[in-house]
Parts: sequence; structure tokens; C-alpha cells
Amino acid sequence: MWRERFRKVKDEFLEETARMREILREETQDPMGPESHYRK
Repeated sequence: MWRERFRKVKDEFLEETARMREILREETQDPMGPESHYRK
């Protein structure tokens, strides 16, 4: 039971890190990326 829950959490974590990596990649292409991100 806990193993299924762990796998679910791990999948969600991997999805979240992939999403963050996409956001970072988009912001590195934008010269004002980090500043605009912090202002949000």
C-alpha cells in the first residue's frame, strides 16, 4: 500500500521537476526571465 503511494508521489515529483525545468528553459531564453519570474 505505501509502495503505491510512494510511486504516485514520485511520479508527481518527476512531473513537477519536469515542469520547473521547462519554465527555467523558457526563462533562460528570455533575457529578463529570472526578474520577471520573481516579480510575479
